[in-house]
Amino acid sequence: MRTFSDFFFDKNKNQKMINRTLLKACKIGDTKLVVSLLSKNNVDPNFQEEQTGTTPLILACKNGHLGVVSLLLEKNVNINTQENYGDTALIKACRCRHKDIVSLLLEKNANPDIRDVDGITALIYACNRGFKDIISLLLEKNADINIEDKGGKTALFFASKNRYDDIIFLLKLSKYKKESLPKKILLLCCREYCEDSVFFKDFLPLDIFRYIFDIYREDFFLD
Repeated sequence: MRTFSDFFFDKNKNQKMINRTLLKACKIGDTKLVVSLLSKNNVDPNFQEEQTGTTPLILACKNGHLGVVSLLLEKNVNINTQENYGDTALIKACRCRHKDIVSLLLEKNANPDIRDVDGITALIYACNRGFKDIISLLLEKNADINIEDKGGKTALFFASKNRYDDIIFLLKLSKYKKESLPKKILLLCCREYCEDSVFFKDFLPLDIFRYIFDIYREDFFLD
């Protein structure tokens, strides 16, 4: 005769099996199966696999399944869950250069400054690999460029080490975003502009100034 504990064990075992099936479906991008599983009351979309700590969302992001990622986010899954080695869904998507997924995660307020066990952020990974498109998305969401990994190295260090000049420029520019620079100071900078000016060199790098100059070109010539 079956006891209550037998029933409870079977129910728990069945739930684990459903959760593991969800993990596999998210990994291979089986959208129909994911939809079916998410409709069940006993499925846990935040389920973490015991050995690695991975989740359905992390697996979908790693393997580039945008549709599955969207379905999971509709279920309000924990977007910042970390695997055992510290990777989040955003870090995985950045490492694998899935731009559309990175964009969606950031739109849903994924934290770009979470570090893995080595202290590495999504931005540091992207800068080390030269993923300019990913870096632009992260900087738009104010990813912290000053975070150091466990070795004391920042995103700028890796961009410089690999001689990614365009990425170095992006990182420097992020310090002087249009919306955070007082227009009066920019106008003053323009009126005092001289490439050999000590004042100018102390205030703003030349390449950054030229970029901002183009943005404010019309204002620079107003009285």
